[in-house]
Amino acid sequence: MSKKSAGARARQITGILAFCAAAAPAFADPISVTATCHLRSLLPDQGQCDLVYQVSDSFADPGSARLGQVRVDGKLVAQFTNDTAHPVDFAIPLISGSVTVACGANHTVAARFAPLGDPASAYVNAGQMPAIRCPTAQ
Repeated sequence: MSKKSAGARARQITGILAFCAAAAPAFADPISVTATCHLRSLLPDQGQCDLVYQVSDSFADPGSARLGQVRVDGKLVAQFTNDTAHPVDFAIPLISGSVTVACGANHTVAARFAPLGDPASAYVNAGQMPAIRCPTAQ
């Protein structure tokens, strides 16, 4: 059994917490997109897949947006509009959903946002993940 003094243990814990507090923002992406693809039916003639997507932002520096869009294979599948007079903070993680896609194919998911403030501001590409391969219906 280790016989560390209370002061040594407190310094160790303080050092670990300081490292974690500094490391979390350094490794966090501002906005990220995740997606999974699930086979809906096992019947060979009914091969449909559901692509489930989730947009998230940095826990250390959460953001808000005036407008948001999610596109799958370039097609608009979700749109978010925030109230400009009384915007909802932490609005970006509210964007999630699913869309039916072709099985056995690659699909790309991308998110775009218009920041709060200037009502004429354009969309900015904020998060995109590499193509996701859906399972093959057999």
